[in-house]
Amino acid sequence: PVMFFYILLDLPFIIEKANNLIPIPYREKVADYFSKVDFIISNYLKGQIYVCIIMAIFYSIGLSILGLKYPITIGILSGVLTFIPYIGPLLYSTIGVLSAVTQFSEWSDSIVVLLLFLTGQLIDSNILVPLLIGKKIHIHPATIIIGIAICTSYFGLISILLFIPVIAMFNVSVMFAVDKYYKSDFYKHG
Repeated sequence: PVMFFYILLDLPFIIEKANNLIPIPYREKVADYFSKVDFIISNYLKGQIYVCIIMAIFYSIGLSILGLKYPITIGILSGVLTFIPYIGPLLYSTIGVLSAVTQFSEWSDSIVVLLLFLTGQLIDSNILVPLLIGKKIHIHPATIIIGIAICTSYFGLISILLFIPVIAMFNVSVMFAVDKYYKSDFYKHG
C-alpha cells in the first residue's frame, strides 16, 4: 500500500516520462490505445463499486429482516467482499451462516440466511453485473469468461483481481489489429 501510494502520488510525472519515451509519430496512437483501456477499466471499477453498494444494502436489509445480530456490519462486509470474485462470496456466506448458527437455535433460520446469500449471488451475477458492468465495458461475456480462465491458470489467485486490465488490453489490442487489417491494402485489394 505504501508503494502504491507513492506511485499514485507521482503518476502524472511517471506518465509524462513514459510518454516522452514513445517515438513522436506513434504518440497519438499509443495515447488512443491507453485511453480505450482506461475507459474499460474505469467503467469496470465504477460498475463494481455500484454493485458492492447495492449488495451491501441488500444484505443489510435482508439480514435485519431475518433478525440476525449486526446486520449492517455483516451486510457492508458482504458488499465489500462482493468485489472479489469466487473467494468473496465464499467468505461472506461463511461469516453470515456461522453468525446465524451461533445466534439461532433452529437450523431453519440458518438455512434462510444461507438462502439470502444465494439469492444475493443470483441477483449479483445475473442482474447487476450485466446491467452495471457488462454493457458499459463493451466486452463480450465469453471473452471475460475465457480471460478469467486463462489469467487464473497462468497467474493464480491474484489474477482474479487483475483480470479486467489484462482483458481490457487484450480486447483493445485485438480491436486495433482488426481495424489495421480493415485499412490494409491486403484487405482492400486482396
